[in-house]
Amino acid sequence: MIRDKNRINQMKDACIKGALDRFDKSSNKKETMEQFKQRIKTVFDNYCSAPVYIIVLTDNNSMYPDYNHWDGPLAAGYLMLAARALGYGTVFITDAIPASVTKEVFNIPDTYTRVCITPVGIPDQWPETPPKKRLEEFISYEIF
Repeated sequence: MIRDKNRINQMKDACIKGALDRFDKSSNKKETMEQFKQRIKTVFDNYCSAPVYIIVLTDNNSMYPDYNHWDGPLAAGYLMLAARALGYGTVFITDAIPASVTKEVFNIPDTYTRVCITPVGIPDQWPETPPKKRLEEFISYEIF
């Protein structure tokens, strides 16, 4: 669990730098560097505004490392459900904050694989709850 604002800012700065480097190398530019820089700064100001971040990791040296493929995301999902039940918002972040950034900024050893990083906080506003679907809309019986 990360609460240190300086470390969170280090993560944000590394993400912005990485995005700017990728933009600089890209040949498909629909905006100027300055426009992109402003947009990406806004994106990461939002992504990095939570007071707490949890990095969900799996241990490559666990007794059954092949299970990590399922157990890690399942643990992250339960964490997010529990946070929501307590009134907090979360999001399952994988590529917006690259694993390489979290590994470098938080000194994560090679024996761990990052599943995701999730901010935990109280959102400025909650999204509207979509209408519930009827069971028949997403369940198929005897399709084989």
